[in-house]
Amino acid sequence: MLLIPGTVAGLILRLRTFDALAVAPLLSISLIGVGAIGASLLGVAWGPLTFAGGTALLWAVAWILRVLMGSRARRRGITDESRTGSAPSAPPDRPEDRTPSRWRRSRSAAAGRDLYFIAGFVVAAAVIAVLLSRVFGSPDNFSQTFDNVFHLNAVRWVLNTGDASSLTIISMTAAGQPPYFYPAAWHGFVALVIELSGAPLTVGVTSANLVIAAVIWPLSCLFLVRQLWSLSRPAIVGAGVLVSGFSAFPILLLDFGVLYPNVLAFAMVPAALALVAAAVGQAPRSPLPKRIAAVLCAFALPGIAISHPNGALTLIALALPLVVAVYATLMAAAFRSRTWYLLGVWTGALALVTYALSRIWITIRPPEAAAFWDRVETSSQALGEALLNAPFGRPAAWTVSMLAIVGLVSCARDRRTLWFAGSFAVSTAVFIVAAGFEISDLRSFVTGGWYNDPYRLAAIAPLVAAPLSVIGLDTAIRWAVGRADALARGRVELLKHRPVAIAASTLLVLLVLVPAVLDTRSMRVAVDSARVSYEVTPESALVSTDELELIGQLDDLVPEQATIAVNPWTGAGLAFALANRDTTYKHVLSNSSPDDVLIDQSLKDFESVPGVCDAISRSDVDFVLDFGLKEVHGGSHRYPGIEDISTDPDFELVAQEGEARLYEFTGC
Repeated sequence: MLLIPGTVAGLILRLRTFDALAVAPLLSISLIGVGAIGASLLGVAWGPLTFAGGTALLWAVAWILRVLMGSRARRRGITDESRTGSAPSAPPDRPEDRTPSRWRRSRSAAAGRDLYFIAGFVVAAAVIAVLLSRVFGSPDNFSQTFDNVFHLNAVRWVLNTGDASSLTIISMTAAGQPPYFYPAAWHGFVALVIELSGAPLTVGVTSANLVIAAVIWPLSCLFLVRQLWSLSRPAIVGAGVLVSGFSAFPILLLDFGVLYPNVLAFAMVPAALALVAAAVGQAPRSPLPKRIAAVLCAFALPGIAISHPNGALTLIALALPLVVAVYATLMAAAFRSRTWYLLGVWTGALALVTYALSRIWITIRPPEAAAFWDRVETSSQALGEALLNAPFGRPAAWTVSMLAIVGLVSCARDRRTLWFAGSFAVSTAVFIVAAGFEISDLRSFVTGGWYNDPYRLAAIAPLVAAPLSVIGLDTAIRWAVGRADALARGRVELLKHRPVAIAASTLLVLLVLVPAVLDTRSMRVAVDSARVSYEVTPESALVSTDELELIGQLDDLVPEQATIAVNPWTGAGLAFALANRDTTYKHVLSNSSPDDVLIDQSLKDFESVPGVCDAISRSDVDFVLDFGLKEVHGGSHRYPGIEDISTDPDFELVAQEGEARLYEFTGC
């Protein structure tokens, strides 16, 4: 579902095999995000059939674009011939300019490199899958965190309503108020996984997150490196280990929050950045024609924005040095050609682009009241943590950090990739501002789009540092091979056999990298911290073992049409997601309708408070799920109408597990 639609579309547009595979998730997520909005506007239920129809439409559009671009190229060739009186010469990378044997060798070499990149991806996918299996513990475990109340319930909402539109999904918590935009691509994706697999909701969530982290992220990262740098084969395979070795992404965002939509959006940013670079001619190793890269950008960017606007902001931030690089290239060309008027044209264009990006920067950000995060450390500490990939006092990731610094120097020394070194500087700067600066207008302008949240911004660093570490590995390998050749020239026959040398060096790289990157204190601390968030224990922060056991009985105890009154801060609102029984609240930050307020404040006083029974009738509230007063964040939000009801004769105890109780309301 994630790879086939986009891969086929990429192959239709004549992408190389690995490139088509790498950009496939971006196209598929755009299809999910945009398709869900379109289906909602047309009154069509979101589901596998709708997705299949969207897939067919995507393929048709890709085919039409291929035909149109092919026709344009042929017309341009005819025009050139009519002007010059001879056929236009083929570009160097076209088969018309080669002998058949050279063409076959070239195709074979390209296919061979594709296989190495696929091997690197397989290594990364396997390693990340192992790491996340330690985090999740069991496929049916779920994050015991604040935001997960909304995310799990939103998936259930999509399954029940057939509406995964980002324009309407917030209706779940709006209590009748007009809905507003909320990024729902992740929820639409998970709902498709569940419908196609038949898995329980929590298993579907785990599976989807595993795919995002172990498939989308490494493909995206490898695709970016492929466009920027010519990698040796051992470095390509070793890249699979390196992209798995950053604790700040994806593990940190699967631990804190929990920020599932951000994980999806951030995982796609490196590939999107590569497409933008290729479209503007700043990807020195990209085989993509600019117009194809531009088309892919148009297809891919909506998916990132609909996954989470933070992804779009991150892409803009990391692309700022790219804008400068394009401007410098155009100005240098104008100086060389002495076309002075172009200096003004390009400067004006830069001003327009800057203005447009600044408007986007200001517009797609949360309300100021939601960006309440304060600094967590000093600026110098934040700088050190960014360079050593050790956010918030965690152990340094020495191997990947040193390789990233080597890669940073390598990129900075090549004017074609200097802009990417600038992207690293940007990712470091925004983390320092959020983590180390005092609250100010400057801080809000720079990082307010990420809620001024240091955790979200810590996760941005690996989006650049991981590709840099791969470039650093390649630089180190080439240096080591050069030294070995110099030392062993004429004495070691093994080095003369290229396939054997490549295989041996690849194996050596893996043997060195796996323990140096993965079996480290940095990764162990990250995995252990995240694992706690997914454990269901008698003292779990959100839903304890007793509470989960009682939720598991609701299917037999509560009729389908009944509604359960809950205090969402205690985790009771997850009865909707986990048992498919309606609840008065589906998120801790839900709006309250007038009926909800009456029930929350006065249900047990229905005889003396007018209107309660009418509210009960309108809301179909027949049950109360009492999980006590322990809240997910340790706060105290009181709902007196449904508290202290154990001795009230109007509430009949239906079931109990430990201190978790289900009551049926028999009043009115």
